[in-house]
Amino acid sequence: MHLPKNAFTHQVGASILNDVNYVNDIVENMLMPSYDSKRLKGLPSEQLLAFHAQNVCKMGAFAKELSRRTKLFEESILALDAELTAERLIQKEVVIGYTREKEKIEKHFQARLVIEKSSAVEEYKASAEFDRVNANYFFDGFEEFRQQARATYEDLDFQHFQPFASRDQSPSSCLQSGPCQGESKE
Repeated sequence: MHLPKNAFTHQVGASILNDVNYVNDIVENMLMPSYDSKRLKGLPSEQLLAFHAQNVCKMGAFAKELSRRTKLFEESILALDAELTAERLIQKEVVIGYTREKEKIEKHFQARLVIEKSSAVEEYKASAEFDRVNANYFFDGFEEFRQQARATYEDLDFQHFQPFASRDQSPSSCLQSGPCQGESKE
């Protein structure tokens, strides 16, 4: 959404700014182009008054034109300022829109990340690798227990205490299939 530029405002502003010799031209061509004090002294008073009146009129016209151009220039500056303000508001709205869109995308990806993490954990828990790792920890813990019990109760034989018939059996397979070898069905 871009505001249309005011062509007149830009044209007037450009003409005023680019017309560097405007004041010099008016001063050289309109105001006393050939001011010669010796020549003016020899003129009769009526001609001298007419000459001064003519120059006063030229100066009035110059002041009026300068005032008109100044007003156009000020209007041009105000119009450019309004356009700049509008453009800044548009840019601010665009930045706010991009920021909101970025936040939506970040929230979406955060939600997807949570889902993917929990999905990955559930997938790992259902894998054979998870069972193998847990079984290894179980067997290592059971072996640690047997060593501590043997050290405490030296007269007992702990060889008969086996968690499973083989190390290939997992704790979860015993839970699923019923009692493992060496266990009773109480």
